[in-house]
Amino acid sequence: MSILARLKSLLSFRKTSDSRDLFAVVLLLEKPLLVTEEELKSAVVRAWGRELREDAKEYVVLQSGNDGRQVGFIRYAK
Repeated sequence: MSILARLKSLLSFRKTSDSRDLFAVVLLLEKPLLVTEEELKSAVVRAWGRELREDAKEYVVLQSGNDGRQVGFIRYAK
């Protein structure tokens, strides 16, 4: 069972007619988890079940600072 599925079951999310399947998950880790932009994009594709759509201007951006910290941004078009 995936982490997201487990969270949904624990929190008993129920679908309603106007509910959306958009979730944000933030993990506070003891040590930074360094990923590449390609790994982040691959995770997005697996989560959404489809490729990013360039025509909808969907994209993934990952930037690393000099201190090794990373910031990732995922653009999703509904």
